[in-house]
Amino acid sequence: MPRPTPALSLIALLLFATCTARLAATETENIDMHILPAPGPVTVDGASDDWDLSSGVFACGDVENARDSYGVWLHAMWDARGLYLFARWRDLTPLSNPGSIKGDYGFNGDCLQVRLLTAPPAALAAAAAPAPQEVRDQDDPPGCRTTHLSCWRDRDGFDTINVSWGRRFKEGVCEGRERGGLQAFRVHADKRGYDQELFIPWALVTRDGWQPVAGARLCMTAEPNFNIAGGGRLTIKDIFKGGGGLDRVFTFTAPNSWGFATLEGAGHRAPRAQRLSDGREFPVRLVDGLPAVDWTGLARSREPEGFKPLRFTLDADGYVSLNIFRADGSVARQLLASAFYQKGEHEVRWDGLGTMSVRTPGQPLSAGAYTWGALWHPGIGLRLRGWAASSSDAPWGDVWGADHGNPIACAADGERIYVGWNGGEGAKPLLACDPAGHILWKQIRGGLASASLVACADGTVYAWNDIGQYATRGIYRVDARTGAYSEWSALKRTDLTMADLWGAESGAPERPNGIAAGGGRLYLSFDRDLVVAVDARTGLEVRRFAVRKPSALQVGRDGRVYVLSESARVLVFPADGGDGAVAASARLAAKEDWVSALAVGPGGEIYLGIRGAHHHVQAFAADGSGPRTIGRPEGRAMLGPWDREGMLAISGLAVDGTGQLWVAEDDAAPRRVSVWDAAGGTFRAEYFGAASYGAIGGAINPRDPYLMIGQGCEWRIDAATGRATCLGVVTRDGVGAARFGSGPDGRLYLAVTPGFLGDGAPVRIFERLGDGVWKLRTKISRDDHTKQVVVWADANDDGLEQPDEVQAWPDRLEGWLQGWYMPMTPDLAFCGSMYQVAVTGWTACHAPRYDLDQAHRLPGPEDGRLRGGMGAQHNHGSVDGRFVLWNGLYGEDHTTLECFDVASGQRMWTYPSNFTGVHGSHRAVAPEVGMIRGAYDIVGAAKLPAPVGNVWVVPTNKGEWHVLTEQGYYLTHFFEGDAMKVAWPAKATPGVDVSHCPPGAGEEAFGGALVQGADGAISLQAGHASFWNLAVTGLEDIKALPGGTLALSAEDVEVAGAYRRRSLELAEGARHLAVPHATPAFTGDLAHDFPAAAVVAFSRQDNAKVRAALAWDTAGLHAGWEVQDDTPWVNGADAAEFMYARGDTVDLQLGTDPALPPGRGEAGSG
Repeated sequence: MPRPTPALSLIALLLFATCTARLAATETENIDMHILPAPGPVTVDGASDDWDLSSGVFACGDVENARDSYGVWLHAMWDARGLYLFARWRDLTPLSNPGSIKGDYGFNGDCLQVRLLTAPPAALAAAAAPAPQEVRDQDDPPGCRTTHLSCWRDRDGFDTINVSWGRRFKEGVCEGRERGGLQAFRVHADKRGYDQELFIPWALVTRDGWQPVAGARLCMTAEPNFNIAGGGRLTIKDIFKGGGGLDRVFTFTAPNSWGFATLEGAGHRAPRAQRLSDGREFPVRLVDGLPAVDWTGLARSREPEGFKPLRFTLDADGYVSLNIFRADGSVARQLLASAFYQKGEHEVRWDGLGTMSVRTPGQPLSAGAYTWGALWHPGIGLRLRGWAASSSDAPWGDVWGADHGNPIACAADGERIYVGWNGGEGAKPLLACDPAGHILWKQIRGGLASASLVACADGTVYAWNDIGQYATRGIYRVDARTGAYSEWSALKRTDLTMADLWGAESGAPERPNGIAAGGGRLYLSFDRDLVVAVDARTGLEVRRFAVRKPSALQVGRDGRVYVLSESARVLVFPADGGDGAVAASARLAAKEDWVSALAVGPGGEIYLGIRGAHHHVQAFAADGSGPRTIGRPEGRAMLGPWDREGMLAISGLAVDGTGQLWVAEDDAAPRRVSVWDAAGGTFRAEYFGAASYGAIGGAINPRDPYLMIGQGCEWRIDAATGRATCLGVVTRDGVGAARFGSGPDGRLYLAVTPGFLGDGAPVRIFERLGDGVWKLRTKISRDDHTKQVVVWADANDDGLEQPDEVQAWPDRLEGWLQGWYMPMTPDLAFCGSMYQVAVTGWTACHAPRYDLDQAHRLPGPEDGRLRGGMGAQHNHGSVDGRFVLWNGLYGEDHTTLECFDVASGQRMWTYPSNFTGVHGSHRAVAPEVGMIRGAYDIVGAAKLPAPVGNVWVVPTNKGEWHVLTEQGYYLTHFFEGDAMKVAWPAKATPGVDVSHCPPGAGEEAFGGALVQGADGAISLQAGHASFWNLAVTGLEDIKALPGGTLALSAEDVEVAGAYRRRSLELAEGARHLAVPHATPAFTGDLAHDFPAAAVVAFSRQDNAKVRAALAWDTAGLHAGWEVQDDTPWVNGADAAEFMYARGDTVDLQLGTDPALPPGRGEAGSG
């Protein structure tokens, strides 16, 4: 008979966290899942009295601080019918999801998401480890099924088990409750949590042939979502596969990180230990039938431990950054990184080690003499100056406009105006406002969508979503007053698709050209010379009628249907059918002109949008007489000073209940909706928005911080309101990054590039000649064909390239001048590549010249060419040119920023950069002060008075920007990266403190800029769907603390090594591995030979990693190791007893007598 599975305790050396923050923030990281057999019949009623809760996992994003307010116990059981899930939530605002199941995403509030992968036993390992391109491009393999469950109750009390199939979410959807799924909720008596119980039939999550038997395995991960009491959303990701490779952001597309879940044959197990992401485990015991974690030892001091005392005295509370320096001036250790201390005397201790990386102590330093120094400040913060490119009341939240497209459609009723954009993600593309432009609500159909066509009638708004990435392409409907989704009564869903109208007809239209609503009908025009009318309530077709090349539509108050035909004339049709008549014909002055939009006033007045060679509106009386012109006939200029009286690229028209004509202008520079008096034609207002996704391409004028660049335009911020007016259009070539620089005689320049993410796009340099007046002076570009760098500098002030103004050099830069940001200093010198490219002269019309023969090669690390990545360039110079700071290596968990002295080539300091870049950030641990997680690139540099000197700022994908100084001090961070600590101002007024806000939306706030004014003040541009203009405060209060000297002896170095070993061991503690029953084949491939559940990973450092595995059968215990080692199979031992101490070896220690002390350091008898 097989013996019971032994529980072996393995002591593994893993990663250690030492940080200057007083309180840790550690997330749970549960490996795999046990699904217990149901002990009997289970009633899905939200109660756990018929459950076996002995095995579950606790998920929390911050166990030290939030385990009693935002966490969830998840339990699973099974029987022959299906899978049972029970979630016990701790939640300060239980069941408060603000969405509607009719169309909103559940994960924007309280919602349990569970993802499952089932496959035939022989295929599970391969299905659970797909290549990235397979997840992106291929459906599930034969016999396999990926299922995504979103289970929640909405604001109206309706609940859903939303099921989506396929790893690409493209293999079907259904409502699980209509396929046998069950769900129930119970709010806790203390109103601080709730229970959620689910039954999921196996048929919903498996293909034919998969059998639920004891020992069967599947893959599983959980994503609990919460509303945060102070506003916002919190998401936790847990249940992962052992061995690393987890993704805490795009978990839904990373099945290779989902844990294995086993259908157990017996229940009432001993509760498994609770595991945290730093490898620590805490015992769990059952209390009144419920598992409870013994958190003894959880809280650990974040004070540096050590044996070398350093003492300082503070005259006031504040933040201390303390460095230890070698004799040559380079930094040996950043001991304190903006650590808060109260007024008074303090002592910290140094352990003789170098700077730690996240959860990894540094190496022992050499014996010798050291000095130390420190900086103090009372707090450095951010104040809102204003915002540009969005006309909303605040630069955050629901802002005016959308971030992936232009305003393209509008409609109106007697109370509200509805505007649609042709792409939105971070800023929703459907907006409702009052006649004064105040936002009433916004809506998005899915995570990335459009509202490319908009109509309204009888209290309902209809919008065409043309994107369909996360939701069906179709016409969705919402309540005109609230923006809440409603359903087509006959379809029982929110979306009317083209398949509903055309079925499987070959060559059927993919989208309508126009939509209009009225008289209980929704009308759609198509390229087939056809208008289709559907019942506005049911969604069923009513009739069709022919129109030559129909596009825009409107329904008059009398119910008649107006159709724009052949982009030139308007036909009107009776509401009850019949032939159409010409109602108006446009007066087109040029062959390039055409009619692009149509509106009908309350008295039957007709408004036509003209675009082409001219851009204006022609207004006709109800009898077709006219037209009169609204707006400047030729429209506004493409470049130069702003002219609000001119329209451009008219795409949508609507007349509101106050007699205003709203014009959607399909233009990105800027994105504008203009408002006019429909009767008199005078200009009334203009509304801008939004910035491109992530607010990329912004910059603040160093001469006047109330002037800024954004969306290819120049803006002036009103100091009293914070809102901006457009001064003019600088460029239409696109702006992925922008930076200001200065030239001789006080001239001001702007360098811009259309590229983003380092695509080698050209850099254009403009000179500012006045408000909205800019002239192109220089262009630096790459010729991919000739492999040259080409520089044009205007010599005769005509703005055109002549051959004698162009020079070219072989491209030897090994990088480019533009990356994630633009690594340019205020003197117009570019870094980013392996060279500094500085201005070498000026033309007669003040264009900067660049001679690449004079480019200076920059000192840096040996792997400098590899640094940066995913758009980030290699480095960024200091303002005074004395130093250069190099990026870390992209995607690495442990890498460093490195600063070099340009003149001597000496490396002055390094600083840990963890989980680097966007993809690295998906594995990031919880935030701690001083930890750089997910660095994008270096956004800019400035120089402060002594004692600080040069500084660089490093933004990240985790919502924090970090400030490092030329002496290697971690000075401070900007913005708040901890969702639990985010605090938005009650009102967006100039001067309000925004220090506790994220830099936009937190993650994926891709843009940003830093500028320093002549007075030394620093401003930051940040944001997500608008360009934030922020003032940095508190820099003038930075002071140096008296330092001192230190010495390390050879004996101290030995002690330091012991500290390092102890730190690693204390961090790891005991880990538990349930050894599975299996007989490995011993092929030499650990992953092939052993079940995934049998493998545990540990390491000392990046180049010394181990994966070990254990399995058992009736013959004995099987063990295997996989070792990553730069020098494999090297051991200096001259006798077997010395092998463990002198080189490569593996070790397995077994304790089989439970009566002996489990913490013993020596072998016991027997």
